[in-house]
Amino acid sequence: LTVNAPARSVPARPHLQTHATKPAQTNPPGLIVPTSKRLPFLSELTEFERMALQNADKARNGDGEALLALAIVASGDKRTMEDYTRYRDQLRRFVKRVKPNLARQKAGWKKGYFLHRQIQKHFLGNKKAHDLKHYDWNQSQLTVLLDSQRFNCISTAVLYTIIWRMLEMDIQGVILTSHSFVQVPVSAKKI
Repeated sequence: LTVNAPARSVPARPHLQTHATKPAQTNPPGLIVPTSKRLPFLSELTEFERMALQNADKARNGDGEALLALAIVASGDKRTMEDYTRYRDQLRRFVKRVKPNLARQKAGWKKGYFLHRQIQKHFLGNKKAHDLKHYDWNQSQLTVLLDSQRFNCISTAVLYTIIWRMLEMDIQGVILTSHSFVQVPVSAKKI
């Protein structure tokens, strides 16, 4: 920020609480006192957020539901165990529905394509391949994707990763300068 920068509207973040700052002499030693009269301060972690962070090792080891919990925390707008349970159950129902048809796909690339199309139809509202009607460059929150079908490359890569992990399938994330996506390693030559 610069001193002469114009003010701009910032979307409301319901999980941030605004508190008035106290005069410098009443603050504990070592506390940096901002010059503004009202600033957002993060609130205490909720039970769900503590659970998600405590299970970070499970997410690192491929647990899809632990990864889902971290993605919800990273979204920043849903903070309760009830929110997590709703999203988890939504993804579990999807996995249960696609699993039998996925098992019928013999070639690795067919499994990947089948799952890709099912995710596109179910979560992104895309009736045909590569439909971008719900694409939103600035929308990288998994929770918003699951609630509204609005997505970008980040939120979809996170969703794909979680679903693949819930199916105990291998998937790899790829990050470029201005894009991200996932790739599915398969042994077949046709991808």
